[in-house]
Amino acid sequence: MSTFAELPVPPIDFFDFRVVTKVNIETIDTCNRSCSFCPRSVYTDTNKEMPLYMYREILTQLAELDYTGMVSPLLLNEALCDDRIIEIVEMTHEILPKCKIFIDTNGDFLTHELLQRLVWAGLRRLVVNHYDDKNEHLFDITEGHPRLRVTHRMTDEIDLYNRAGVCDVESDLNKDFCVKIFQRIPIRHNGDVVLCCADFFGEVVMGNIMDTHISEIWRSDKYMKYRKAHSEGRARDMRLCNKCNRLKHEE
Repeated sequence: MSTFAELPVPPIDFFDFRVVTKVNIETIDTCNRSCSFCPRSVYTDTNKEMPLYMYREILTQLAELDYTGMVSPLLLNEALCDDRIIEIVEMTHEILPKCKIFIDTNGDFLTHELLQRLVWAGLRRLVVNHYDDKNEHLFDITEGHPRLRVTHRMTDEIDLYNRAGVCDVESDLNKDFCVKIFQRIPIRHNGDVVLCCADFFGEVVMGNIMDTHISEIWRSDKYMKYRKAHSEGRARDMRLCNKCNRLKHEE
């Protein structure tokens, strides 16, 4: 069994919010696709939007902590399905000017005009996932953009896994622990901070952003219990993690 000292990450002070590298915020609960390797294939979209006052509150709390990591206005959704996306990126850049704003998209709604508006609003990092050959024209649209770092990924370049048992997808990741709970904060459209991006059904809620400050949620006993289990090689003892095939199977 691996111990925390043997794992390829240094000991971390989780009471220091600076260890957080990425905050994912689901602004709308919908996606225009239902890929077989994604829980959206078995999950019914609610199309519920995160109210902008809630989104602003999250950004304000992050600003109070002088957060300078990455902010992504998506979690379990397609960000470009949200017709407020320009306003959302602008707000993020206004309140957190030191942060890199990141969008991961299937590219179906991406046009040259929308791309330019997103960059003007403050977008600095874009990943386009090519699940088929529908959006090959996006290579030309995004090539050599001076203010935007762009990555194009094909399906075989994406680390697929079963999303904590929801999807019938094999994985050869075979991780001792999941780095996501050590560095990232995922927030659903209703303000719930969930365990990770695999928690489609909100099985493990750490707290709600409108009830508890994000820094207190990050340092909560519940979060620490999960991190301790992962650091001690006991990840599969934990709810949700016990169904996730990103993790090493017991011998």
